[in-house]
Amino acid sequence: MFENVIPFVIIALVLGGFGYSFYRNHKIKSQGIEADAFITRVEENESTDSDGASGTTYDYYVKYKDQGGVMREALLTNTYTHRSLVPGDRLKIKYLPGKEKLAVMVKE
Repeated sequence: MFENVIPFVIIALVLGGFGYSFYRNHKIKSQGIEADAFITRVEENESTDSDGASGTTYDYYVKYKDQGGVMREALLTNTYTHRSLVPGDRLKIKYLPGKEKLAVMVKE
């Protein structure tokens, strides 16, 4: 009986995760504060799925000064839509006060 429910639960969790990620990025883009930033580091993540196919994703971290002048570091949450970035690259970001560890790149 539970065997029939498990795929639906997994699909619901995956869709919920995508939905939350979309909502979070939309909120940062629409309500966030813009700041100048630069890439500080790039972390490479390799994964292999159950079929043996492997892939690589990258986490991009930036530093920026918030409205209060405090230097912050944040993870970019929308890099899949942009070009490859390397440490030292400068860009515009948006962040939400109180949630400074996540940022969204602003299209230039």
